Amino acid sequence: MKIATIIVSVIILFSSLYVRFNATEISAYVVSENMQKPVIVYENNFPTIKEEDITYLIYALDGEKLNKPPFTNNYPQIEISVSDKLFTSYVVDGEIQTYLGKASDPDLQIRLQDQTLINILSFPDPKLALKEAINSSLVSVTMYSDKTELLLKGYLELYNTLKP
Repeated sequence: MKIATIIVSVIILFSSLYVRFNATEISAYVVSENMQKPVIVYENNFPTIKEEDITYLIYALDGEKLNKPPFTNNYPQIEISVSDKLFTSYVVDGEIQTYLGKASDPDLQIRLQDQTLINILSFPDPKLALKEAINSSLVSVTMYSDKTELLLKGYLELYNTLKP
């Protein structure tokens, strides 16, 4: 039992150091400050939400800081449900890649309506706007991965933003 505890402690310590090292390395790739705010296009008075809009949201949440646990290929995966569309955002080496479609193995899911997303994206601080929308029950979040996996992938800061 003591050996298992020591092994788990060493893994967590190594993962923590790995995350800190990668966070320093990833910060060179942060593009959220340079990204243009998305412009929502309307067709027949309905907003057209695109992958770029979701990518902007994930960058606004500092999603580029997420990483895969050491010695795995288990990249962070966030599923975003906007009205009747599902998007999947992967974080690969500090870059957020978003696709239309259901996530194969999401760590978490964020659900919101088109207009809520538009309001969040147009706010000067999208992270604060998302937090307020969650507190107002306009956004819901479901965590699928266990806390250890979320910690290893660096979700702690994002989790603090997403909790009501």
